[in-house]
Amino acid sequence: EEQEEDRGALLCVLYNATADESYLGIFNASNLELMDSVPLGGVLPFHAHGIVCPGGGTRCFSNP
Repeated sequence: EEQEEDRGALLCVLYNATADESYLGIFNASNLELMDSVPLGGVLPFHAHGIVCPGGGTRCFSNP
């Protein structure tokens, strides 16, 4: 039985090593089926949530 909290979608960055490309995966929150994937036009580093690029510059640093 589907619960109220299961309604919606989960978003996740996916990496295809064969194609060396990252995708945005959109999953059904109630059964975790992949609903769609959107190419991100390159590779998004695994630790992308912790990258700081001061002043939008060319040097970026990862946060621990």
